[in-house]
Amino acid sequence: MQSNVEHYQALARVYRLFYHDYEGTMREEGAWLAALLHRLGARTVLDACCGIGRQAIPLAEAGFLVVAADPCGAMLAEAKRLSGERDLSIAWLLSDFEGLSTTLSGQFDAVIALGNGLCHCPTRDAVGRALAALRRFNAPAGACVVGIKDFDRLRGASRQSHAYGRCEEEGMTSDLTQTWDVQEPQLICRTVLRRRDSASGRVQSEVRAETREYMLGSAELREVAAEVGFRSVEPLAHPGEAVYLLRP
Repeated sequence: MQSNVEHYQALARVYRLFYHDYEGTMREEGAWLAALLHRLGARTVLDACCGIGRQAIPLAEAGFLVVAADPCGAMLAEAKRLSGERDLSIAWLLSDFEGLSTTLSGQFDAVIALGNGLCHCPTRDAVGRALAALRRFNAPAGACVVGIKDFDRLRGASRQSHAYGRCEEEGMTSDLTQTWDVQEPQLICRTVLRRRDSASGRVQSEVRAETREYMLGSAELREVAAEVGFRSVEPLAHPGEAVYLLRP
């Protein structure tokens, strides 16, 4: 988990480049999630792996009462900066899933863990402990929404290369690329942030980082969720990842 946090620490200020249109993606994600939470009758939300605020910020804009946590201080700082530009009231916490019980109390109508955060847990047991922690913060009639990569589809795949966004700042061009390698039971994601002089094209600097993600499939998610007290697991249609609605 710590090496994964270091990955996000290194890339937090350019994390938006993982999305070709970050603002548009955030609006779409917020609208999708707000519609779901309204249907569930939720008003209070715990975003347990908020990153730079892709879900927390639009939910706060939509009128939900949001508490947002992340284990990476740099990602949390970027989320605070982005929410400050919008003058939003969000409670921010520096915490991983299991640490929430020492920094937070109470229960929420909805607990969310989207963007593959759950799979930064290194093992099945760690995933179970994380889900148990989320379960503790669910109100009795509440729900938990988790989103992960579609690992069922990725199993057996060859190496994949992904070119993400580009930005121009102060005479420098930044490009973000990533390769994925399946090494069961983990997916190794290696990221390169390359900065070039915009005029000459010469590479000025590179940042290299990687994550190791536990390849949690849908069947295993159902098993682990049942073990920690979720009585149902329902797949939801989502354009970007495999999303599941868990009910206690």
